Order: sequence, then structure tokens, then C-alpha cells
Amino acid sequence: MPEKVSVNTELGMIEVESYGVVTREDLSRSLEQVEARAKETGMHKVLVYTPKAEQLPAYLELDDFGAAIPPYLKVAVVVAVGQPTERKALFVVNVAKLKGARVKSFVSKEQALAWLNQ
Repeated sequence: MPEKVSVNTELGMIEVESYGVVTREDLSRSLEQVEARAKETGMHKVLVYTPKAEQLPAYLELDDFGAAIPPYLKVAVVVAVGQPTERKALFVVNVAKLKGARVKSFVSKEQALAWLNQ
């Protein structure tokens, strides 16, 4: 699976790392894992690191995924300028925001962590 979901107890958040070719099914599985970890741990902060992602699904599938992100999660998405999936990753962030999710994109992990910890 080109996404790794883990709990970072030191930072008090759930981390998702995307790499390679990511399918809609991969995204759905990751979201299910994030929601399960959030319920198990009580952690609602999520750091998504995408610079290693090479390909994301079609925009229509991403629209559905963005709409599925629950509003109880606070999600920071790190997107590198010029990465192959930059536009699609930002599209997901915008869709999620429009649907009421607390999601924001950042160009650095440090900025993302600062926002999550506000």
C-alpha cells in the first residue's frame, strides 16, 4: 500500500505518508485507518506528508474523497511545490474545506506542525 498510517505518541498525532502511485482504494483505506486510530487514541490531529506521492486518482474520485474527510479531524497536508501530485493534493484540501473539514495545506512539515498545535 503506498500510504503508511501511524500514531506518533511523541507529537500526539496521527501521521500519514503517501508515496508512489496512490489509488482511490488506498486513500479510502488510509482514511478508515485514521478514523480507527482517532477513536482508539483520542487523537484528532493528522499530519499528511505527500511530497513522495507520484500519482493520485482522477479529480472526480478525489472530489468524493475530499468530501469524506470528517470535520472532527484537524488535518495538515504537506505538499511540496512542483511535486507531480501538487495540484491534485491541493484540490483535495479545497474540496474538504468546502465540505466543512478542518484541512489546510503547507509547504513544510514545521509549518504544518505549528498549525496542528495551535
